[in-house]
Amino acid sequence: MAYYNNDQLLKYFEKNMQQVANKHIESLQLEIQKLYQKEMMKVTEDLNIKHTLEKNRVLKSINVAHQEKINHLGIEFDETLMTLRKNMVAEIFETVTNKLLEYVQSDAYIPAMKRMFNQYANAYDLKQLTIHIKGSDQQLGHFFQSEYPKLKVFTHPNIIIGGFVLTIDDASVEFDHTYDALLKSQKEKFLETSKLFVRE
Repeated sequence: MAYYNNDQLLKYFEKNMQQVANKHIESLQLEIQKLYQKEMMKVTEDLNIKHTLEKNRVLKSINVAHQEKINHLGIEFDETLMTLRKNMVAEIFETVTNKLLEYVQSDAYIPAMKRMFNQYANAYDLKQLTIHIKGSDQQLGHFFQSEYPKLKVFTHPNIIIGGFVLTIDDASVEFDHTYDALLKSQKEKFLETSKLFVRE
């Protein structure tokens, strides 16, 4: 059996303890490294989730704001377009109305009214017929009274452009040959078929 003095035993125990301590320290360092990596992964995942959520929130907020701007621009565009269309339609029919008012003052107006009225004058007794004309249409009123003295001639407040409304007294029938009615009918047809107008 080997004999060890106190110094040798002390060194032996120190060496042994150092080796055991080193193993424990190495094991602890590995454990700490694993725990650190695990926690770091968790923190990184949490940060990624938070980042993704924040990014989605910001994107959603931007999309909402963007959509609101698009909707607002769309409404403004629709209103502008509707105003332009309304103005265009109003301008078209103002021009047509003016042309009709010019026609009512022309030499072609009375012959046209005569042709239109003669189809009724030939089919009915003039005493049964009543004509309504525009209040200021003296030219047409004079023509009817001089050409057809038995005919009843009255003015009508709703006739603005020209022409006449004919009623057959006993039959309660009315024939509207005014340019006002013609223009109204054409305007309705135009609004239905034209791409210039959008109904509200």
